[in-house]
Amino acid sequence: MKDKKFRITYQILIHLLLIVLAIMYEWYLLAFLIPILWLIAIIWLFIGWLSYNSDLRGYGVIFGGLGSGKTTISSLLATRKNVYSNIPYKHSKDFVLKNYLSSIGKNNSLDTLKGIFYKVDKPDGYEGSTIIYDDLALYLPNYMDSELKKMYPQIGVMFPIRRHLYNHPSFTFTIQDLDRIYKVARELQIDYYIKAVAVRSRAWGLIPVLGLFPMIEYIYYSNYDSAKAGMLPYKEIAILDKAMSSVHVGSGRALEKIYNAQNGIIKRRRILYRDIKKRRFNSRYFHDIIFNDIVIDDIKDLPNQQGKEETIKWLLLFGLLFHLLRLPLRLL
Repeated sequence: MKDKKFRITYQILIHLLLIVLAIMYEWYLLAFLIPILWLIAIIWLFIGWLSYNSDLRGYGVIFGGLGSGKTTISSLLATRKNVYSNIPYKHSKDFVLKNYLSSIGKNNSLDTLKGIFYKVDKPDGYEGSTIIYDDLALYLPNYMDSELKKMYPQIGVMFPIRRHLYNHPSFTFTIQDLDRIYKVARELQIDYYIKAVAVRSRAWGLIPVLGLFPMIEYIYYSNYDSAKAGMLPYKEIAILDKAMSSVHVGSGRALEKIYNAQNGIIKRRRILYRDIKKRRFNSRYFHDIIFNDIVIDDIKDLPNQQGKEETIKWLLLFGLLFHLLRLPLRLL
């Protein structure tokens, strides 16, 4: 929230500064800069929307270190209709793994091997829903495998046929280390792996107009081994591509096809997103669950006084810049 207030205040001042420069020095071309930047931002936002809706489809895992933006990436799905999540969003429904698995009754792996299935009434809500499951290692740790199978006898049946049962457009896990995925989940057909790289909002926020929208950077993988090894997209390592193309037409393209065939699809994305209320989340959710004290986090308003002090500070800075820009006119 603090970063967002800073970005908005800064961007207002930048807009005013550009307008003042255009008026004072008759830099009329500068007046077109803001609309052009807004057009770029809108196009970038639209391309980003298409990209993550395409990438985050099916059954997938988002992984990365602390503060890399895993939950921020998964939160892009929170704007969809009929969302279930274990981390609350504004319009999401509470996702409880036990209730989800229990929805198929007493069907279990042992009886399935014998060809025995039990008919149950299908519950309302899960059909066609998007599920966001944050911190998988906390709820499904590998070292408690035997206990988990006793607690959730349906898990070996539910996960492999989840699309047949509920046709989820997206079922996304987040985890810090890719090797820590629960082995039952790892055995499934996972459609994508996304490595969260960074969420850029501070330095990026200094760019006029574009800085109003935080930027997420991530790498998309279709292959587990490539994601685990941290492979890079072909274009980032193909330093000999142009040289090879001059030797034999099409050789660079052929090398790229061979690379993709061996390592799967790898894409680096840098997308802008709108920081709207629908997809805001408590970045310290588990702190509020375990401790009595509630922290001020990304979705809670900071004290009004702090916001006023920040605004006054930036207004004073803008006033100083304005007088500095007027100085050359006085000297003439």
